[in-house]
This record gives sequence, structure tokens and C-alpha cells, in this order.
Amino acid sequence: MKRLVYSLLFFACATLLSVPVFAMFSSFGNSNGNEFRAGTLDLTLTASEFSTLLAPAGTANSSTVLQNLGTILSQYLFDVENMSGNFSLCDAISVEARGNGVKKYDGLLLDMKVGTSTAPTTWRFAFSLSPEVYDVAHGDLCEADVVFHGWQKNGFLGVGFSDEARYHVKITAKMIVLNEFLPNPEGILNEYDFGEDADAMPKGEWVELYNNSNTPYDISGWSIRDNVNGADHQIAITSDNTQPATTIIPANGFLVVFMNKELFDNEGGDSVKLFNANGVLMDSYAYLDDAPPNKTYARIPDGIGDFVDPIPTPGKENLLNE
Repeated sequence: MKRLVYSLLFFACATLLSVPVFAMFSSFGNSNGNEFRAGTLDLTLTASEFSTLLAPAGTANSSTVLQNLGTILSQYLFDVENMSGNFSLCDAISVEARGNGVKKYDGLLLDMKVGTSTAPTTWRFAFSLSPEVYDVAHGDLCEADVVFHGWQKNGFLGVGFSDEARYHVKITAKMIVLNEFLPNPEGILNEYDFGEDADAMPKGEWVELYNNSNTPYDISGWSIRDNVNGADHQIAITSDNTQPATTIIPANGFLVVFMNKELFDNEGGDSVKLFNANGVLMDSYAYLDDAPPNKTYARIPDGIGDFVDPIPTPGKENLLNE
């Protein structure tokens, strides 16, 4: 009888003090009859948040492990709540969810709901952004909680004792990307003079940027670097080294940045990296082999495609052939 009173007092106090302990009573038999003990249901995640930049047609991966640190066997489901930010961005994000390696969901983030399962489970999420995203500017946010709802096994959601764990997802739209670059200009080809590596604009090495959004964006303060850190390997983007002479990239448009020096390696590979004004890496591409003369690395289609090595088209639509 004393054990029953103590257990009841414990549960009442925990409730009044808003202690985050979720309990139920279980019984067992002995020579003195039935006794009651308190059990706990305590869902937890090894990672509770995920933040990433995501470009149209891009993918970002994350993972977390759901565990029940309590003593009560539980089952759970999860869905998405508390969406905030740019709805057009959130509505264009898809996710593939795998539990312990098995695909459980593949569809829109805002529609995600996965049926009952039991902890512990390793969850892996692959977030992707539609290449046909509209009304989204560079830097726009989508935030949402993936909420794991747990309740006692053989019970019902919303009935009896339960707990929840939240996985906060923060996705930032990366609409400004590397689109094309010429690392190894070498004289005249097809009656066009590309110049040499160290030549000043409009010859020499250059990098083309593309704005995937339908909103102009000012990249003043941004910079381009290769794979070596240091001031000698960094080019600040200004209206003095761009074509046209501006730092504003038009909606669904191009901006060509000239290096006005030799920056990229022609032999053995190198990297082209784009940083914003806060020094955050926005985009990068590494070529691993020798750079062929008068050939560019370019996305086809513009802004979203894989990099290939067509003829140079600075400030124009990328094409495999003229």
C-alpha cells in the first residue's frame, strides 16, 4: 500500500511541477498481491536540428537516431509542423525519409507523415529543391519541425502517456551559383582571342555566375577563390572586374567575373569557390585533371545542370556546340 501511495504522489508532483517525465503504472503479482510501479516514456534524438543551403535541383542529406530512454515500450509516428518562412520555398522542397535503411517516405516535405514504428531507429533524410521553384530569392528561409510522436505500445495516439521529440529543419535557398568558368585561356581559337591566364578583361580567366531566382540580387562583397587559402588566391567581386560592370545579377541572368590575373591551375586540377560577404562558401566545383585549353566547365542547363566542358559562352546560355 505504501508503494502505491508513493507512486501516486510522485506522479501528482511531477504533473503539478511540469516535470518533463511521462509515466504510466504497471502491475505485477507477488505473495502480497498486486503492486504498482511507475514507468517512463522518454523519446530523444541524437541530433535535434539540421541547417543547410539548398540550390534548385540540389540535394542535402542529414540523419538522426530516435531513442526511447524510458522503460515503457513505445510506438511512434512522425509528421511536419510549425512551417515558417517563404511558403513558396517550403512548398518546393521534397524529402526522402529512410528508417534503418528502408525507404518510408518520398514526397513533399510539408505532406510528410510516416506511420507507426518502434524505437530505436536511425532516420536519414535527403532534402531536395525543385528546379522549377518560383517566387524565391537567394537567402530565403524555410523552417519546419519534424515531430516524432511516441505513445505506449498497444495504446492509441493521444490516449494515455506520450512524449515527443522535434527535429528542427532550416533550409536556406541558394539561388546564386557558379555556372561556367574558363581556367586555361590559350590564344586564338576559331577566330576568337581568349588571351592568356594573366591577361586583363575581357581576356584571361573568368567565372560566370547565374541567378536561379526571378529576383535580382546584389553580390557586393562576395569573392572567388581557388583551393588555396590566402589573400593572393582571392578575387573580390566588384563593378571593376565584372561584365556588365555591376555587382547585381539580374533575375534568371548572368554575371561574368574576370580574374585579371592567373588564379586557377592548368595542370593537376584545382577548385573554383564562391564565397558570400560573410565568408560562407556558397558554391564550388573541383576539376581533378589538367584543364584543356580554351575549354570551359559549365552547367547545362544553366544554373541547375551538371558541369560539362563545352565551348566558352561567357554571359550567354551554355551550349554543347555553337
